[in-house]
Amino acid sequence: MDAARGGDGGDASEEHRTTTTTTTTTDDEGHAQVFDSLAYLDFNQGGHQRVVRNQLTPDTETTFRILVLLQRDALALPGQSVPIREGVGQRMEALREVVRNPGEVFLGIACDPTMTGSFKFGTVMEIKRVQQREHDMVLLTRGADRFEKLRDLDIPDHEPHRPMRSVVWAEARIARERAVHMDTLVHKHMRRPNSAAIHGMAAPPWLCQLMSTEYLKQRAYSLLVENLSWGGNPRHVPGLRHLNPSQFSYELMRQLPLTLEQQQRLLQDSNVNTRLVHLIDTLSMQLQEGKLRCKTCGLHIASKHNLISIMSEGNLGTFVNPHGFIHQIVTLQSVEHCAQLSRPTLQDTWFEGYAWSILTCMLCGTQMGWQYDYTGDDGRGLQQFFGLCRASLNFGDFPLEAQPRANTSMSGTLRLLDAVGSGQGASEWRELAAMILAGAPSDDDDDDDDDDDDDDDEGDEGDDVADRDGTDLGDGDNAADDGSDDMDEEEDAGESNEEAIE
Repeated sequence: MDAARGGDGGDASEEHRTTTTTTTTTDDEGHAQVFDSLAYLDFNQGGHQRVVRNQLTPDTETTFRILVLLQRDALALPGQSVPIREGVGQRMEALREVVRNPGEVFLGIACDPTMTGSFKFGTVMEIKRVQQREHDMVLLTRGADRFEKLRDLDIPDHEPHRPMRSVVWAEARIARERAVHMDTLVHKHMRRPNSAAIHGMAAPPWLCQLMSTEYLKQRAYSLLVENLSWGGNPRHVPGLRHLNPSQFSYELMRQLPLTLEQQQRLLQDSNVNTRLVHLIDTLSMQLQEGKLRCKTCGLHIASKHNLISIMSEGNLGTFVNPHGFIHQIVTLQSVEHCAQLSRPTLQDTWFEGYAWSILTCMLCGTQMGWQYDYTGDDGRGLQQFFGLCRASLNFGDFPLEAQPRANTSMSGTLRLLDAVGSGQGASEWRELAAMILAGAPSDDDDDDDDDDDDDDDEGDEGDDVADRDGTDLGDGDNAADDGSDDMDEEEDAGESNEEAIE
């Protein structure tokens, strides 16, 4: 992790204990204080600037060439704004090629802890603004669609030795969103031996409802409202209602305090139903536990009630430091068991008027994030808050290992079914629904005697697990379309899209 975001960070020999403190998220007039998390980039400080309009995105039916920026501790989601900052070297030259060839080559971001190009999925980034300054190049991008890497254009896929690198040129395609169609999947699972008790019975209405992505979205939204105590700023919630289930799932992934591994697994899941079920499970666990721990040693750092929404995106923001490292931080009003490792400094601060200092775990020494102290004397706003790195945290009552417990999906799905289902065969229908939503395979998938039937089933499933045109998944537009006009409204209409980067 990039410990010093800019400057020397002060004298690291001084160590202070950070104890629990109480802060407010309102100014002296009682208005909620919200920071513009992109203001620190200061697009008005000079240099050649270009506002990009009508940015092309890849066709969903074709393959395309993409420049993928690898990130060890961060990922991008559809609809998420991500700043990119590069100084010199091959990365900046590659970015120049993307900017100069819109529609021919595209830009993507992928999380790859090994930094070797071993990722499979990532997010296509739409470039909204570019600024070429004296010493660096800054891009403001927004996630458009998920992509699937088909082929590494730099190193053959069969090459056993894959050196570390920060960029990958790849051939890719858009990873299309899918939703479970209930009827045929229910028919398929009904062939299981233990479904004899409900054989020949029509699926109950509550099961049809449960297989609807719209129902799952509303269920997740209700849990989100119950969890408002960790958000602290309900004004961000109503905007989620107009999103289709796919867009909603990504926005919820961005706002929930998920670990990087959890986000990565959900990003790779093309099925909207199962993605929403996992998010519902996470929200339920947040209601019950909601603890934040050091990812390295498990030491308790904070609870969900300490989380505050002070940024324009909510309680989690994406920032880039002068060296080009992207950090995703969660904002809190108080933390425990952290040591302040450096003196406060205003150099390269992400929050105007707030001096930052490095925080580490008191038990294992892992860098947890930063403490922010207000340097003004007007008495307005937050006097202190904390920004902890998502990559350094474990959230909720989750295991410390990266991989989930084997029964996580099933147990979460069964909790979802607790409040539904009654009448004849209710327990069998509940078990069937749990297996479908959790993605459990049918018994006949593993039966060699049913190969012909399996082939038929696979054909059926190809029809059942299909794109939803205009129903649950919306009209097929990019997940980033809703809300992307906010940045466009701030752009100067007089600037031409035809200007080239000098």
